[in-house]
Amino acid sequence: MMTVLIVDDQTSVVNGIHAGIRWKEAGVDRVLEAYHAAGAKKIFQNYRVDILLCDIEMPAEDGISLLRWVRKMGYQTECIFLTAHAEFAYARQALQLGSVDYIIQPARYEDIEKTIYRTVNRIQENMRAAEYYDYGKLLSHKKMKVLDGLFSRILSGGVKDTSGLLEDCRRLNIPLYEKSSIYLVRIVLVAGTGGLEDEELRQYSLLNILAELFSDYGQEVMLTSADDNSYMLLVFQAENMLIDRMGTERLLLEFIEQCRLFADMHIACYSSEQINPADISVCAVQMAGMARDNVTGQTGVFWIEDNRKQKEYGDKREIPFFQKQKYIDYIANGYISSAGREIIKYLEKLKSAGVMDAAMLMKCYQDFQEILYASGEKNGIWVNNILRQPQMAAYGDKSKSSLENLEDYIGTVLEIYESSMRKKEEDKTQIEKVIEYIQCNIEKELKRQEIADALHLNPDYLSRIFTKAVGKPLKTYIIEEKMQLAKILLTTTPLPVGDIAARIGYTNFSHFSQSYKKVMGKQPFEERKKENCQESDKDC
Repeated sequence: MMTVLIVDDQTSVVNGIHAGIRWKEAGVDRVLEAYHAAGAKKIFQNYRVDILLCDIEMPAEDGISLLRWVRKMGYQTECIFLTAHAEFAYARQALQLGSVDYIIQPARYEDIEKTIYRTVNRIQENMRAAEYYDYGKLLSHKKMKVLDGLFSRILSGGVKDTSGLLEDCRRLNIPLYEKSSIYLVRIVLVAGTGGLEDEELRQYSLLNILAELFSDYGQEVMLTSADDNSYMLLVFQAENMLIDRMGTERLLLEFIEQCRLFADMHIACYSSEQINPADISVCAVQMAGMARDNVTGQTGVFWIEDNRKQKEYGDKREIPFFQKQKYIDYIANGYISSAGREIIKYLEKLKSAGVMDAAMLMKCYQDFQEILYASGEKNGIWVNNILRQPQMAAYGDKSKSSLENLEDYIGTVLEIYESSMRKKEEDKTQIEKVIEYIQCNIEKELKRQEIADALHLNPDYLSRIFTKAVGKPLKTYIIEEKMQLAKILLTTTPLPVGDIAARIGYTNFSHFSQSYKKVMGKQPFEERKKENCQESDKDC
């Protein structure tokens, strides 16, 4: 339904326009009226308005201000201004706000009707264009989805005979045959997403860039998704006039540069030589391996053939020696930051030497784990506790997927390790203070709360760190220390057993005797009797 809103502060003008124009002939189904900007805004909030036919000079708020509000609110409305003054300033503002026409009053109703008719036609053309655009997008989207499904089976190696799939491609107007020459390129987003978190939108954007670059050379392209941040590109030519390797590399490098400059996407391309569709599966597997080996995040164009030759002739590059024992000693002796810096420096040397691939990265990861556990054993640090820290959960297998992630992982682990060492030292100092307090107050009953209050510690925390450091509960340690002192007093002084019990904080003699027997294996009087017998050399 095409709707026109007439806005003018003069009732006679509004009524005249409403009655004087043949609305049906102009393609308008509904006409609404308002006599000021405030009334027009209320109508906008309740109806869809396609055309605003508006006076400029109105009290309170003029037509220019009303149109500015319409644009701000995002209403898709065409505007025709009516004014009695042909002032350029008004015309300029109207044009800047997207007014489609500017009619000087008084104007014949026939002229206004023609302007409305042209505006209605423009709106209808725009609507049809939008429908065609949406339909085109839908077709393109469906085509991409179908292609993703078709080629996912080939790329995974699940299909050996490609004839059926190629026939499906031809049904989609993609001229691929068994003997077609193609380039297969794995495109990997090493870093950045270009602000396009939507996977389909990103794929569509990359396809547009590639199509524009390759079409200048008469080449056709097809892009399908492979896995996370990875796509497979097919370059082909309907008449099998495929671009050469140098041309392909040049265009891929230009594609990489455009993505970097305009979308902040850093891309690596792994390309085959010219192959037939039957070779897609084998090449896809080789490219996946090359992508996994790119743990240093290099960007550029990498060719399967170059990679094969490098492996065939062997790698003569020297691998720097990794001094594991040195780093174990560093960490065990508290030089944790220094160890971390040197390990990272070693990894960067491997990168510079060109030997850092997936296998080397895994070896470095395992070497670091060995260093970590050996150091932890020396320092009494339980490494498993470090690896269970909340900040470590984000890593998972990521630490073994790229050099950057491994370096970040090493830094985080050593940071937690150093914090654990400091905590251990702090706990050790606190334990020494606890033991000193116990020795100085051995004559008291000594309750956990009293010790905690004296040293400004939480009682539960005190029990936990004491048991961990000493290997026995605080209460057990206090009793054993008291009994050791009692034994010394029993065997070296003539003090009565009751006085000795009182001297070490026991008011209940029976309780003292039970504790002594539990620790020493005999009653206090037996200890005293044994000592007396030894002194007199009597057979007791």
